[in-house]
Amino acid sequence: HSDFIELFNAGPEAINLNGWAEQYAAKAGTDWLVTPLGDVTIAGYGYLLIRQAAGEGGSDAGTALELPDVSGETNMSASAGKVALVAGKNAISGLFDGTVVDFVGYGDANEAETMPADNISNTKAALRLNGGCVDTNDNALNFARLPPNPRNSAAPLYPCPELPVEIPVEAPTKEPTILVTEAVTATLAETPTATLTETATADAPLTEQPPVNESPTLTVTALLTATPAATPVVEEASPTPPATP
Repeated sequence: HSDFIELFNAGPEAINLNGWAEQYAAKAGTDWLVTPLGDVTIAGYGYLLIRQAAGEGGSDAGTALELPDVSGETNMSASAGKVALVAGKNAISGLFDGTVVDFVGYGDANEAETMPADNISNTKAALRLNGGCVDTNDNALNFARLPPNPRNSAAPLYPCPELPVEIPVEAPTKEPTILVTEAVTATLAETPTATLTETATADAPLTEQPPVNESPTLTVTALLTATPAATPVVEEASPTPPATP
């Protein structure tokens, strides 16, 4: 299969991603590879599939990767890397760049939201929990290492049970405009992300509730690369041996 990244919109309103980009870097890299998303819209509670470089000896036949919503040429590592959803087309400097909307580090990446998600392989992907609804800014806790399941914009909608809540990292200002999963998991307009923290009880002060994230999140669903990765990330796996970052 091809490498891919999946975005999920955890809110009810559609979000237009025109001017946004998905970006990938090696696990300790500072050079970010940019894939512009183009004038695409992600439906409320819907998915958007970004297909990247093809793996060797595999095929996308019979999967949603035959009909991606966005196509790129980034060759992602099957073991460790970093992926960002960015409200802009310029290459970022890292996690705390002001245009970063959502960020996923996996394997032994040197940047991540709290802690990196598990490493992935050509048969395992990093999938955001509860269909993409879970986002507490902790990649290790928000993603599970499971068989890849690429979903494009034609996939059934997945309404989140509650408005997703995202606890700000160290808070780079995020421009409101979209969720990956992946988020990437990733998200752009004023669309909330999944609620992972408990809502305040009658005795708890309102101020103790974490702020609602108003942008799309990256659903990191699987990394699949058959060749050694140069710098991108996530969501599917191919039958070829995992690439090294």
